[in-house]
Amino acid sequence: MDESGRATTTSRRRILAGVLAVTAGCGGTPSESTPEPLPYRHLESEPLYVGETVEAAFPDGVGFVSEPTAATLAVLGRETAVDGGRVGEWLTAGVAVAVAGRPARPTLWRLLTSGGVDESFTVSFDPDGGSESYLVAAVDPVDDRRLVPIFADSEFQRPVTYAVDDVLRGVVEG
Repeated sequence: MDESGRATTTSRRRILAGVLAVTAGCGGTPSESTPEPLPYRHLESEPLYVGETVEAAFPDGVGFVSEPTAATLAVLGRETAVDGGRVGEWLTAGVAVAVAGRPARPTLWRLLTSGGVDESFTVSFDPDGGSESYLVAAVDPVDDRRLVPIFADSEFQRPVTYAVDDVLRGVVEG
């Protein structure tokens, strides 16, 4: 009804125009249909160490460091050559450590147990992860005896990058 109380009708043409407006861009060129990238919460503000075997495209503006102990988060690939002893050193220095690459959880557990980290810190998570196969698994040394696990996954265009950002959120915001 309009302001005068008369019934109003909506033409098929008007409905079709509304539907087309909602779906516009779905079949357009890539530049028209590509959504704006989501902002990263911490990826561009925290120092990050990325191991050689990590397969990910990180955006410009990430503060990469060459030494893991200078990072907020050290990210290793699933096929890393780094041993558990080195991972233990980084954790003792207060650096969170992550493994990127599915399945990340068992690889992280192997690094923690092979380096004796599980004897120095309290670590509580299921290494098999049940039915979950996370893309990034991390542990954050919240004090000198306890590691907090952080797991992340992503469905975005750059899944490892967004999952690492989610892990950094857990580390920074605790």
